[in-house]
Amino acid sequence: MPEQRIKTIIADGDETASGVLTQLLHSCCSEIDIVCNCNSLQQTLCSIEEFNPALIFTETEFPDGTGIDLICNYPRRDFRVVFVTAHQKYAISAFRYSASDY
Repeated sequence: MPEQRIKTIIADGDETASGVLTQLLHSCCSEIDIVCNCNSLQQTLCSIEEFNPALIFTETEFPDGTGIDLICNYPRRDFRVVFVTAHQKYAISAFRYSASDY
C-alpha cells in the first residue's frame, strides 16, 4: 500500500529558517509533502485555499500579520497548526486557538 502523504505548508518570513525546517522535515519525515513555502500571512491564506493542507508550520510574526491572525481566519479548520518560533509571547493565544504545538 502506498505511503499516505501529508500536504504541508511552511509559513515563515525568514528564508533561512524556512529552509532549515524544510531540510529537517525532508530528512526525518518522508510522509511530509511540502506543497508551499510562504513568506507572508496573505500568501499563506491564499495557499491554504489552493492546496487544502493537512498541516501548517508557521512563524508567529509576518510583515502583514501574525500566526494568530492565520488561525483566527479558520475557526473551524481541517488542518493542524504547529508554531515554529523563538517568540514566547504568543504561546498562550496559540493554544487557546487549538494549536497542535508551539
